[in-house]
Amino acid sequence: MSLMRLVARSMLAGYFITDGVDTIRHPEQSAQQLGDLAARVQSAGARLLPEKLAKRLPQTPEAFVRAHAIAQVVGAGAMASGIGRRGGASLLALAYLPRVLNHLPRSVKQIDRAFWRELALLGGLLIEARDTQGKPDVRWWVSQQGRLTRQQSQVNHQLEKHGAKPDKHSSKRARQAA
Repeated sequence: MSLMRLVARSMLAGYFITDGVDTIRHPEQSAQQLGDLAARVQSAGARLLPEKLAKRLPQTPEAFVRAHAIAQVVGAGAMASGIGRRGGASLLALAYLPRVLNHLPRSVKQIDRAFWRELALLGGLLIEARDTQGKPDVRWWVSQQGRLTRQQSQVNHQLEKHGAKPDKHSSKRARQAA
């Protein structure tokens, strides 16, 4: 892990931890801002979720804001610690989406700095959620395994074509030839 990534990730997470803890302590202001969204989530949850789960959704705007802030602190903590950093950044991006939607302007003339700040923070979270720190991701490993399997199959086919029996080392030779 590079020092630059560690510092940048900690700085980004620090904002969300501070904001989340402050919101947990004083949910009133955020509850006023996100009250309408909380009501919409509650009604959608009641329609879409089974009754058992729908009862567990936050019932008041303050409870919704606190649950949102807890998710924010957990995601930022995971991201800052480096343990589950990509999952933490994904959780944080999902938890932060209501705030971005809350700042969504009604027209082009209403775009302000708060909207761009929220959008930039969400963008940083999305970059962190996809960052593999220069290492190959699962998709690359799967494609490499497929390529090696095809090469091994071709070597075995050539050996059988010439009457030789493929042995247990043919796959090793195929990898070395690649």
